[in-house]
Amino acid sequence: DIELGIQNVARTVTFSTEQSADINAAIADAVENGKTINLTDDKGRRIVVPAARSATPSSVPKPSTPSVSATS
Repeated sequence: DIELGIQNVARTVTFSTEQSADINAAIADAVENGKTINLTDDKGRRIVVPAARSATPSSVPKPSTPSVSATS
């Protein structure tokens, strides 16, 4: 799940997506260039936020790497 904070909005916008690495890049690009943040969740819903009103994502999971465990 990703939580996106928006200025002057009491609650964070929470959504699920498999594209967590793309989310950080999209937000950084939008904020840097004054664009609108356009995201799509796993259910096809669009999240559109003016970059000037956004905060950084408060919870973006890092891409997971498979773990290997050994038993004796």
